[in-house]
Amino acid sequence: MDANEKPVSISFSQIEDTLMGDTSGKKRDETLEKLDMEASRLKVKLNQGVAPEEHDKILLSMGALEEAKNAVKTAWKHFHNS
Repeated sequence: MDANEKPVSISFSQIEDTLMGDTSGKKRDETLEKLDMEASRLKVKLNQGVAPEEHDKILLSMGALEEAKNAVKTAWKHFHNS
């Protein structure tokens, strides 16, 4: 990670609380957008070329971001029965 890059920090209990009160889906969409932005940033970094050990870490992080998106969608549906 470059000195100028800041990792995304998200508390799951905070996300759960936010999603519970998010009847419109606005906060859900904002959270999904943040996760997409981080995945895009990692994809750009990957496409620029990185060391093999960093390559594997980036791929794992991208997979984790995708799973986090699925968790956000599932939780929101659970809280709002949609």
